[in-house]
Amino acid sequence: MAIGATGIGAAGAAVVGGRLAGEHDGGRASSTRAEAAALDVLAAWDAQRAGCWARGDRACLRGLYVEGSPAGLADDAALAAWRARGLRVEGMGSQVLALDVWHRSPERLLLDVTDRTVGAMAVDAAGRARALPADQPSRRTVDLRRTDGRWRVLAVREARP
Repeated sequence: MAIGATGIGAAGAAVVGGRLAGEHDGGRASSTRAEAAALDVLAAWDAQRAGCWARGDRACLRGLYVEGSPAGLADDAALAAWRARGLRVEGMGSQVLALDVWHRSPERLLLDVTDRTVGAMAVDAAGRARALPADQPSRRTVDLRRTDGRWRVLAVREARP
């Protein structure tokens, strides 16, 4: 992913496909609610991330990750590199193509997400904007933990086929 290291998110996106692992065939309504709830968490998280990136706010970005998260450290380094070039990234969104909920509890969400970044613009200090290309779909496992009442990302791993 060209913009950030985590490549996750769902701002303004709809799930094109998905299922809740472990649900019985008769639990499709429950499965759909679980997917919708997980997508809401992911969308809220992604909207916060996009705001941090648009402002170039590294402290804000670090607050979205569990302390010491390799994904958070990589995302912070990517944001720092964009800032060093005098650029902000605005309008970052994600198109979620598939979402599977592998685990859910009040403190943890483990998701299998296939998405791609869309709508991002590189903006320089003079306010000139340039559209960044949408990336190709990527499949990742995203491990979110609720700490201090907020969902934070612990880990993002490339999913194996």
